[in-house]
Amino acid sequence: MTAEIGQDESRAEAAKGLALLRLMAEAADANEESLHWVNRRVEQLEFLDERAVRWRVSVDFEVPETAPTTRVAGQDFRLVPLTSWEKDNLVAFDLRDEGGNAVWLPTSAETNGLLSSALIYWAQDILYRAGKPEEVTLQLKETLKAIVSEGPSPWQKKEYREPTTDQDKYDPFAEVYRLKRAKYGDAEAKHYLGVAPEGLKDGPMGEDGPEVKDRSFWSQVNELWRNFLIIVAVPDEPGTRRVFKMTFESKIDFRTPDGRVRRFVQSMGWKERQLELLIGGRGGSYHLEIAAPPQVDIIRIRARPRTTDKDPTKYVVSYGGSPHVHLRIPAQRLRYLATTRVRVSRPGWLTTCWLAGLAIAVALLAGVLHLSVLFSNATETGTAATLLLALLAVLATMLVSPGTHPLASRLLLGARTLILIESLAVLWAAESLLLHSFSSHHHFPTKEWWVLFAVSALCALGLTGSRVFPRGPGRTMAKDKPPPERMAEDNKGAQKKKEEDGPPASLTIPAADGYHYGDDCHYGDDPEKEWDEHKQAMLAYRLKAAETHLLGVLARARGDYDEAFRQDRRALEIDERIKNLQSPTLAAGSTDLADRITSPLDQLDKGPTGKIQNETS
Repeated sequence: MTAEIGQDESRAEAAKGLALLRLMAEAADANEESLHWVNRRVEQLEFLDERAVRWRVSVDFEVPETAPTTRVAGQDFRLVPLTSWEKDNLVAFDLRDEGGNAVWLPTSAETNGLLSSALIYWAQDILYRAGKPEEVTLQLKETLKAIVSEGPSPWQKKEYREPTTDQDKYDPFAEVYRLKRAKYGDAEAKHYLGVAPEGLKDGPMGEDGPEVKDRSFWSQVNELWRNFLIIVAVPDEPGTRRVFKMTFESKIDFRTPDGRVRRFVQSMGWKERQLELLIGGRGGSYHLEIAAPPQVDIIRIRARPRTTDKDPTKYVVSYGGSPHVHLRIPAQRLRYLATTRVRVSRPGWLTTCWLAGLAIAVALLAGVLHLSVLFSNATETGTAATLLLALLAVLATMLVSPGTHPLASRLLLGARTLILIESLAVLWAAESLLLHSFSSHHHFPTKEWWVLFAVSALCALGLTGSRVFPRGPGRTMAKDKPPPERMAEDNKGAQKKKEEDGPPASLTIPAADGYHYGDDCHYGDDPEKEWDEHKQAMLAYRLKAAETHLLGVLARARGDYDEAFRQDRRALEIDERIKNLQSPTLAAGSTDLADRITSPLDQLDKGPTGKIQNETS
């Protein structure tokens, strides 16, 4: 039985909102090529400093035929969900078309109204079909509105980005309740649900998370809680090909690896830094381009699919060695975890500091071996002190290095510390020379200078390690071997480690297309928690079913019974496809998905209008 939407909600808005959500789901559905309206996504990443990055996102798409329409100033526009983005302030946001012209967007209030109406209607439809209409309450509606309009707090976002194996660990219903209670107290929080209705639960899916029955609905609730949609309005006819370009900035978070030894090794630059980024899975072929900041080298980018399949030949690898590194992901539903390995460039600052460190160690060694000459008279002492102070000036220049990129400065923190220690050793040696008393010629600071030499030698050794390690891009391997063999060899060692743990990350970059429900569905050993192509297809069909039911209600309300009959027939077809998609043999992968979801319209019950209306009213 189709839910009756309340008087305070617009059925037209709900239909538009469901259409927008459906278009997003269809774009990423790898099983229905006819529904793919996104051709290509290109995302360029540029590091501004150690706190923020700039994204340049280009989306090549064809205006979908089923895109909802709106009328503004006497002109009809089609609403297209261009992409999603993590809820945060729009910093330096700019949106332009292929001609460089500015493009207008619906306001946040208009977008939230469409999406909240869609969620409310969809929840009502699920609860009515489950025989629990009493759970359709005002609290449910207000909570769903808050989920769309509000967003996680900063500390919640930090928790979200920590690795987890449970995609249901965070319940938006509980998060909204806690957020309202913290802001306004219990009096305001009582208007919101602290837990999801029982009609949306059926069996435990996580120890601490909600018990989700309709995972398609829950995926949209989670995505709209953490993302907002960027919707564009285009005046073009369906099928028109357009290219829109966005520019914005987002924050980045450094995460240090576990263990003191790992942290020390990485801070010294002996091990590469790893940048983690979730990419793909939003429709169309995906292209990632990362620009290496000055004095920073990209060793490689490796993208592994977020699935239970651990075959390394399916990894996508791109090797560095150039200022810009490009990675291409094929057009499919799979979400990829791209790990970018970076290090400090060897030429330039690092090499200069390494040579200066070696020179200081050699100078102090020569001084230790010839202390009697250095401290024989004031002339020799003054000459040696002048030489050491000149080296100290060089080291001071290295420490300041005003032209260094902020990210490179962060990566060079360990090397800078070594240079600082060597500077102190040089200053101590110069002080020993200048303040030496020549009244006692046989008492030289031998032990002191041996200690200074040992310190400088260790620092020079540390700088040598930073200069030699980590290894550079494998250009020979990338050139001489075919891709499958290269990927298998490149990831041979990674197979020995549990894939669910992954390498220790030092920098987390929010995805340019926001949070995807599959991001928390871990690629471990539990296929039930994996957001695979079956669940993605189910999401697209469930959204289409809810939209079709509502379109039938709208047609019947305005007296267009022929259109209502067509929508009812279409709803029966979609319901049949959903039943086929839920088949156990299909979920096990024994039957081709494209064949199982096909349900020709001529095989459906084409009985009298009244019979079909009883199925959907």
